[in-house]
Amino acid sequence: MDRINITPFIGTELYKLGMTFEETKKSLNDNDIQIIENKKGKKIIDGIVSMKFVDDKLSEFSILENSQVFFENLEVFTNTFHETLKQKYDSVYKYGFLIFNQIGIALSGYVDKEEQKTITVYSKGAWNHIL
Repeated sequence: MDRINITPFIGTELYKLGMTFEETKKSLNDNDIQIIENKKGKKIIDGIVSMKFVDDKLSEFSILENSQVFFENLEVFTNTFHETLKQKYDSVYKYGFLIFNQIGIALSGYVDKEEQKTITVYSKGAWNHIL
Protein backbone atom coordinates (compact mmCIF):
# COMPACT_ATOMS: atom_id res chain seq x y z
CA MET A 1 0.00 0.00 0.00
CA ASP A 2 1.20 3.50 -0.82
CA ARG A 3 1.71 6.14 1.82
CA ILE A 4 -1.58 7.55 3.15
CA ASN A 5 -1.50 11.17 4.35
CA ILE A 6 -4.47 12.27 6.47
CA THR A 7 -5.82 15.84 6.35
CA PRO A 8 -8.35 16.83 9.08
CA PHE A 9 -11.98 17.00 7.88
CA ILE A 10 -10.87 16.30 4.29
CA GLY A 11 -9.57 12.74 4.39
CA THR A 12 -6.84 11.45 2.09
CA GLU A 13 -6.05 11.61 -1.59
CA LEU A 14 -8.20 8.54 -2.28
CA TYR A 15 -10.75 8.69 0.56
CA LYS A 16 -12.32 12.17 0.56
CA LEU A 17 -14.96 12.97 3.15
CA GLY A 18 -18.18 14.20 1.56
CA MET A 19 -17.77 12.17 -1.65
CA THR A 20 -20.92 10.35 -2.74
CA PHE A 21 -21.17 6.59 -2.52
CA GLU A 22 -20.99 6.29 -6.33
CA GLU A 23 -18.01 8.67 -6.63
CA THR A 24 -16.16 6.70 -3.98
CA LYS A 25 -17.02 3.37 -5.57
CA LYS A 26 -15.78 4.59 -8.99
CA SER A 27 -12.46 5.76 -7.55
CA LEU A 28 -11.72 2.31 -6.10
CA ASN A 29 -10.88 -0.98 -7.79
CA ASP A 30 -14.29 -2.71 -7.92
CA ASN A 31 -12.74 -6.18 -7.74
CA ASP A 32 -11.14 -5.55 -4.37
CA ILE A 33 -13.99 -3.88 -2.47
CA GLN A 34 -16.83 -5.23 -0.38
CA ILE A 35 -20.12 -3.33 -0.25
CA ILE A 36 -22.46 -3.64 2.73
CA GLU A 37 -25.96 -2.13 2.66
CA ASN A 38 -28.37 -2.44 5.57
CA LYS A 39 -30.74 -0.37 7.74
CA LYS A 40 -27.80 1.56 9.19
CA GLY A 41 -26.70 2.70 5.73
CA LYS A 42 -23.96 1.86 3.29
CA LYS A 43 -20.36 0.82 3.87
CA ILE A 44 -17.48 0.04 1.58
CA ILE A 45 -14.55 -2.06 2.75
CA ASP A 46 -11.37 -1.59 0.73
CA GLY A 47 -8.70 -3.83 2.26
CA ILE A 48 -7.66 -2.19 5.53
CA VAL A 49 -10.06 0.76 5.07
CA SER A 50 -13.73 0.72 6.09
CA MET A 51 -15.91 3.62 4.89
CA LYS A 52 -19.28 4.69 6.33
CA PHE A 53 -21.78 6.74 4.33
CA VAL A 54 -24.53 8.95 5.79
CA ASP A 55 -27.08 10.50 3.42
CA ASP A 56 -25.05 9.05 0.51
CA LYS A 57 -21.89 10.97 1.52
CA LEU A 58 -18.67 9.59 2.97
CA SER A 59 -19.00 10.54 6.63
CA GLU A 60 -16.06 8.66 8.13
CA PHE A 61 -13.50 6.00 7.40
CA SER A 62 -11.31 3.81 9.56
CA ILE A 63 -7.88 2.48 8.69
CA LEU A 64 -6.48 -0.62 10.38
CA GLU A 65 -2.89 -0.66 11.56
CA ASN A 66 -0.48 -0.13 8.66
CA SER A 67 2.98 1.43 8.68
CA GLN A 68 2.28 3.80 5.78
CA VAL A 69 -0.33 6.06 7.43
CA PHE A 70 0.73 9.60 8.40
CA PHE A 71 -0.79 12.69 10.03
CA GLU A 72 1.23 15.92 10.17
CA ASN A 73 4.23 13.86 8.95
CA LEU A 74 3.96 11.62 12.01
CA GLU A 75 3.59 7.88 11.57
CA VAL A 76 0.12 7.11 12.95
CA PHE A 77 0.62 3.58 14.24
CA THR A 78 3.60 4.14 16.52
CA ASN A 79 3.26 3.70 20.28
CA THR A 80 3.86 7.44 20.85
CA PHE A 81 1.52 8.94 18.21
CA HIS A 82 -1.45 9.34 20.57
CA GLU A 83 0.71 11.02 23.22
CA THR A 84 2.05 13.49 20.64
CA LEU A 85 -1.51 14.38 19.59
CA LYS A 86 -2.60 14.77 23.23
CA GLN A 87 0.11 17.41 23.71
CA LYS A 88 -1.22 19.43 20.75
CA TYR A 89 -5.00 18.87 20.81
CA ASP A 90 -7.77 18.40 23.38
CA SER A 91 -9.02 14.84 23.63
CA VAL A 92 -11.80 12.80 25.21
CA TYR A 93 -11.66 9.06 25.93
CA LYS A 94 -15.06 7.43 25.34
CA TYR A 95 -16.27 3.97 24.33
CA GLY A 96 -12.71 2.77 23.71
CA PHE A 97 -11.81 5.72 21.47
CA LEU A 98 -9.41 8.57 22.11
CA ILE A 99 -11.30 11.34 20.29
CA PHE A 100 -9.68 14.53 18.97
CA ASN A 101 -12.80 16.38 17.84
CA GLN A 102 -11.06 19.59 16.73
CA ILE A 103 -9.21 17.61 14.02
CA GLY A 104 -11.84 14.94 13.33
CA ILE A 105 -9.74 11.96 14.38
CA ALA A 106 -10.47 9.09 16.77
CA LEU A 107 -7.95 6.45 17.78
CA SER A 108 -8.52 2.99 19.21
CA GLY A 109 -6.11 0.31 20.35
CA TYR A 110 -3.59 2.78 21.78
CA VAL A 111 -4.59 2.50 25.43
CA ASP A 112 -5.05 -1.29 25.56
CA LYS A 113 -1.88 -2.59 23.93
CA GLU A 114 -3.58 -5.92 23.14
CA GLU A 115 -5.86 -4.41 20.50
CA GLN A 116 -5.07 -3.66 16.89
CA LYS A 117 -4.61 0.07 16.42
CA THR A 118 -7.14 1.91 14.25
CA ILE A 119 -7.52 5.52 13.18
CA THR A 120 -10.93 6.90 12.26
CA VAL A 121 -11.16 10.12 10.26
CA TYR A 122 -14.56 11.82 10.30
CA SER A 123 -16.48 14.81 8.93
CA LYS A 124 -17.21 17.87 11.07
CA GLY A 125 -20.05 17.03 13.43
CA ALA A 126 -20.13 13.32 12.59
CA TRP A 127 -19.17 12.29 16.13
CA ASN A 128 -21.07 15.01 18.03
CA HIS A 129 -23.63 12.42 19.21
CA ILE A 130 -20.82 10.54 20.96
CA LEU A 131 -19.35 13.60 22.64
